[in-house]
Amino acid sequence: MMVVGSPDQAGTALLAGEIPCPHCSTPLRPHGHSRHRTVRGLGQERLTVQRRRARCADCGHTQFLLPAALALRRVRRWLRRVPDTHVHWLKQQAVKHAFRLNPDKLVRPKQWLSLLGWHLNIFAGAALAFNHRASVELPPWTVIGHFTRDNILSPPLHT
Repeated sequence: MMVVGSPDQAGTALLAGEIPCPHCSTPLRPHGHSRHRTVRGLGQERLTVQRRRARCADCGHTQFLLPAALALRRVRRWLRRVPDTHVHWLKQQAVKHAFRLNPDKLVRPKQWLSLLGWHLNIFAGAALAFNHRASVELPPWTVIGHFTRDNILSPPLHT
């Protein structure tokens, strides 16, 4: 599964051969859609989605293109049990992206009671700087998900 910011832009990039296979780097090609699914949105709303499917001609792997807004549903649960090694990794990623986009964001970041809050605040600043620079209005968690390659999220719990 690959997380994309905008399904429309990802579809255009897929048709142009601009999305590489994560396994062998060959350009992915469109390969239909998944079945319709009803999922929870960012609020209480329910959304019916049909994810785009892509297939690699060389290695044969199939990827689903998941809109980033749908991948960010388990953040709160993950934040409660985050280990220290992840907090330090978050700091490295946050500072790297914030500095690359807008070095002034690191001059006086807001103080938080925990290191995790401080690092997530830097990520939020980097997300806002990215939106400003790219002239887009993506939700901050969507941009943060792209910065961290969705490693900030816990895997789904199977019950």
